[in-house]
Amino acid sequence: MPQSRMDKEPYKTIADAVLGALEKAGKPMTFEEMRDAAGKRVPSLAAGRLGWYTKSVQLELEREGKLERLPEKPLRWKLPDGPLRNLRQSYRMKASARDVWAMLVDAQKIAEWSGAPATMSAKAGAAFSLWDGDTFGENLEVAPPRRLVQAWRMKGWKTPSTVTFNLRERKNGGVVETDVELVHTGIPAKDLDEIASGWDAYYLGAIKAQFAAKKKAKAGR
Repeated sequence: MPQSRMDKEPYKTIADAVLGALEKAGKPMTFEEMRDAAGKRVPSLAAGRLGWYTKSVQLELEREGKLERLPEKPLRWKLPDGPLRNLRQSYRMKASARDVWAMLVDAQKIAEWSGAPATMSAKAGAAFSLWDGDTFGENLEVAPPRRLVQAWRMKGWKTPSTVTFNLRERKNGGVVETDVELVHTGIPAKDLDEIASGWDAYYLGAIKAQFAAKKKAKAGR
């Protein structure tokens, strides 16, 4: 039912509650889940009126393009993916390009620096899975030890993004180092900050920290 035939205050409160709950959940929700989230914001509404208002809000948000219905059963709704963003970050590793490459494609080494089992290989077309399937995808281009391109997907993403690792070995005062350029394209705008910090804290930053720790331990012998 159009908003004009509803009380504006409950409508706005319920719409904010539904959108806020979906954003916080980070995954699709059923109508009942959206209704229950709205009920916490307007506890004074009787159950019947709450369901009526929530249904009206759901239809209106769909019409406005603020809510997307998924073609599955039971019916679920999600926030639209919205615009996509790109990310470019650089890391200098205290290791050779071949050692850095191994950290990107060797499942056992990935498990060591990530702290979780991993499925990964150095074959083009091979599927991979990290952190119990929270991150998964496929190798698109494999050119050891210089370039690795992967289709990356996170749980809840409608389409995959593309991750490119470019490795360039260099010498710094006789010490072998490798510059790693990360290019991550096709990231949902709402996830950009989390993805950027994740590369630093859990992926390339973790690899860099492991190399630094190994070098320090070796120097202390």
